[in-house]
Amino acid sequence: MPSSTRVETLEARSDRRRRVARVATAILTVLAVAVPGLWARRTLQDTDRYVATAAPLAQDPAVQEYLARTVTQQVFVALDVEARLTDVLQKRDPRLAFLAGPISNGVWGLCRISCIRSSRATRSRPRGSRRTGSHTAN
Repeated sequence: MPSSTRVETLEARSDRRRRVARVATAILTVLAVAVPGLWARRTLQDTDRYVATAAPLAQDPAVQEYLARTVTQQVFVALDVEARLTDVLQKRDPRLAFLAGPISNGVWGLCRISCIRSSRATRSRPRGSRRTGSHTAN
């Protein structure tokens, strides 16, 4: 086999591999966008399916605890509860400022308990009452 024919054969293989790689990349890109979009459309736009998917999560005590802890933490960070308490107590009487920490911790605990009780109350409601702003897919 002459060397020029061998070179042409190897170049043809390289071109073929590039074409296959381009086609495979295009197909994978379309699938990467289409599959999650289709799942979201089927699951999130169908209220009954969404409630069937999400309802068991709300009943899980571990999820309730995580949400209560996370919501409470975010509220305390956003409102800077301990600093506000310190300011208020210092204005009242500087000797009371040391109470800001214990009061803040107590309020933190009450917020978490309130979040957990709220989620349990939601769980005890009838299934249909969890739907707000429901819509149906056409």
